[in-house]
Amino acid sequence: MILGGGPNRIGQGIEFDYCCCHAAMQLKELGYETIIVNCNPETVSTDYDTSDKIHFEPVTTEDVLQIYEKEKPMGVQAALIFGKKKSAVATPLS
Repeated sequence: MILGGGPNRIGQGIEFDYCCCHAAMQLKELGYETIIVNCNPETVSTDYDTSDKIHFEPVTTEDVLQIYEKEKPMGVQAALIFGKKKSAVATPLS
């Protein structure tokens, strides 16, 4: 399961979406099913060809934990996104 960057301002966050896309591509290449969680439908990572499953949900601890319980992924990747928000969401999953 790959956590997307969520909503961004125009001109910001492209590197986060790039990380999501490439994480999904690499994991698919290794034979894993990929799941992206992102609330921003205007990103490339939420294109239906990028991952096997997409959840358009807020990237919050509560929402991500619900998706985690439903999907039961092997792991969670915060798409190489650093910062307080992603750390706060990813830490309870570790």
